Amino acid sequence: FDIIFDKLSEGLKEKLNFNIKSVDNFVKDSFENMNKKATTMQEILEFKQNFNNITRNKTKYLKICEQTDELNKLIYKLTGGSLNLSGLNSRWQNFDNMINKYSNILEEQKEEIKKDMFSKMSTLNDRLEKFYSKFQSN
Repeated sequence: FDIIFDKLSEGLKEKLNFNIKSVDNFVKDSFENMNKKATTMQEILEFKQNFNNITRNKTKYLKICEQTDELNKLIYKLTGGSLNLSGLNSRWQNFDNMINKYSNILEEQKEEIKKDMFSKMSTLNDRLEKFYSKFQSN
């Protein structure tokens, strides 16, 4: 009976560690994508697509987080010991906060790009007018 109990505990711990690693990788990759700053409108579109993929996958990984918490409780009941999941929960909370802010961040970046484009257009117009004036005077 002890061998079965040990194998069951070991299998649950492996699954728990796999879930933690899976959620951590998703959160880390998502943060990397969301912390990039767009410099072109094309990048804004790419970042929006990445963001849509992240939000689609968020539900899947939230379920894995919940499953991880349940597995940890089960392991505690079986063995008397469990993992401290506060780091994982904290990272997930930070991720969730970033998701809620990201649309605004993209909008701000979009406005910055527009402002920069209008500034460059204005400078180009000024140069064209100067060139035209020189051309007219000759």
